[in-house]
Amino acid sequence: MSSLRLLMASALLPLAGVAHADTYTWDWSGATPPNAAISNVAGDFDSVHAVFDDAAQSLTWRVTFADQLTSGLTFALSDGPNPKGHAGELGLVYVDASNLGNIRTSTYAYNGKNLINSYKDGDGNQSGDQTPDRIQSIYDMASPLRSASVYDDGTSRVFDLVFDTTVLNSHSPLYPGSSTWTGVAFGEKLGLWMHTFTALSSSYSIDGYLTGWSYQGHGWFDGRDQSSVIPLPSAAGMGFAGLVLTASRRRP
Repeated sequence: MSSLRLLMASALLPLAGVAHADTYTWDWSGATPPNAAISNVAGDFDSVHAVFDDAAQSLTWRVTFADQLTSGLTFALSDGPNPKGHAGELGLVYVDASNLGNIRTSTYAYNGKNLINSYKDGDGNQSGDQTPDRIQSIYDMASPLRSASVYDDGTSRVFDLVFDTTVLNSHSPLYPGSSTWTGVAFGEKLGLWMHTFTALSSSYSIDGYLTGWSYQGHGWFDGRDQSSVIPLPSAAGMGFAGLVLTASRRRP
């Protein structure tokens, strides 16, 4: 193999790896976006910043409210459709910030209902409460949280969370849906079912799973087909790729 071909082959290996490891970003602020509905009853939504790294299995979820009312939220994500109705395909994350000094999260398979009861009813396709499909408790050693901070900044409240999605995204659902399980992830499109709560009061079993989730106010940010962004390769990577392309044009 010539030195030129060797250079090209060596350069393409890392580039090929990058092609299969994408990071998706979704940012929103301001007016209600198309294909979405917002209720500010349980906190005035100011902005949302979301990043999903499918290689690192990491989800950054940062929600800023223009007031300081919100004491908890739940969310389910998809790669485009509104999560409602997609039982056994997606995870539902409960974020309990009733005590700002002790943020607690637990995860369950979303039952697809337009209700906040997946923690006690695992299958929305059957009547009555079915055994919940529990994934991670607040005490789980494989914690979904890499970092968590809910704090007040001036007149705003910020939920700044980073999740390790490895366990959640590799879960085998107790009640499989009609489509493949994706957990909590998104791609070039994002579907969102996020609900917010004021005066949240929660209770947990001895093993750290929810037994109660009551509240005073209830708001939401629901939507489908929100466009996300795939970041361009780094400048260094682009430069290396350019070097390979330039070299490939030079023939002896």
